[in-house]
Amino acid sequence: MSETATKVSKSERSTPDIVRVAILDLCRGRFWTVNQLANMLNRHPAGLRNRYISPLVEADKLKLRFPRQGNRPDQAYTTNEAIFQEKPTK
Repeated sequence: MSETATKVSKSERSTPDIVRVAILDLCRGRFWTVNQLANMLNRHPAGLRNRYISPLVEADKLKLRFPRQGNRPDQAYTTNEAIFQEKPTK
């Protein structure tokens, strides 16, 4: 688990930016369900989904394992690696 994710899991209150970074770190290179992320971050699954996961998906920072079936109970998420690519300089 990343240092940021460990910080979030041990804190009752973390800033939204830190929670987002922790989620993106955890999901980098693998898929996690909301329940798995909630367990690792010591957060409630519904709150995590509503406040963080859905907005990150909408912002194209997280990708769905089953993109055509968004409401699957076993839906999992991975970081969109494109957000880590360097942007071309002009």
